[in-house]
Amino acid sequence: MENTPWQGDACSLVDEFRSKRRSPLEELRATYGAISKSSLNAVSFIDTASAEKAAKNANTDLPFGGVPVGIKELDSVEGWPDTSASILFADRIAQYTSIHVQRIRDLGGMVPLGLTTASEFGGVNVTRTVLNGATHNPWQHGRTPGGSSGGSASAVAGGLFTLATAGDGGGSIRIPAGFTGLVGLKSTYGRIPVESMSREQFSMVRHIILGNMVARLVDLQVVAHQPWQVVCLHWQLPVMVVDQFAFRLASPD
Repeated sequence: MENTPWQGDACSLVDEFRSKRRSPLEELRATYGAISKSSLNAVSFIDTASAEKAAKNANTDLPFGGVPVGIKELDSVEGWPDTSASILFADRIAQYTSIHVQRIRDLGGMVPLGLTTASEFGGVNVTRTVLNGATHNPWQHGRTPGGSSGGSASAVAGGLFTLATAGDGGGSIRIPAGFTGLVGLKSTYGRIPVESMSREQFSMVRHIILGNMVARLVDLQVVAHQPWQVVCLHWQLPVMVVDQFAFRLASPD
């Protein structure tokens, strides 16, 4: 039984799963253990029961089968809090799961473990809210990891898990990446659709680019070339959503 989360890239973690040297459930429990001990305040919600069920049944033949992934709290997972990082919506629950999360879960094989912190409505480039408090930079406690995807950046750079989702409208992947020693890529529009969202919700986030933060360049190369990162746009609206990724440059070793 491993007591600490995997500190290498996600691709090598999948290799560990396939070789039976490590199991998805062991990795998930090690991840939750690290989150509980962390002072980064990078995770605002965890779903232990659902995640453990998914880890037990993980298909490690998929590209990232069994790898825990943090979901930015501005994204939607049915049954999870849907707060927009705002105390105004502290009790709101998501009624659907976004296409972004569906694909990384069902086609990529990742195991959503919970929500990572973000700035309120994604409106500023620091991650500090009345709802969740301040998220810290793993390089120096008391400094911000940037925003709005600050929790994802802090958790990945801090070694809590290797993968996390993110989004970027005005630097919300790129700024946290720069603040935490990651590299953020804002690439072409249209790769990840948002057609499951209501028109009202869509009007609020139409300029947001969805993507992921990953731990190593090899993960970026694998994720960016998966067939499930394909265009699927059904609305006659200016959908501006793509795949973006960040990877940790410095070895945690």
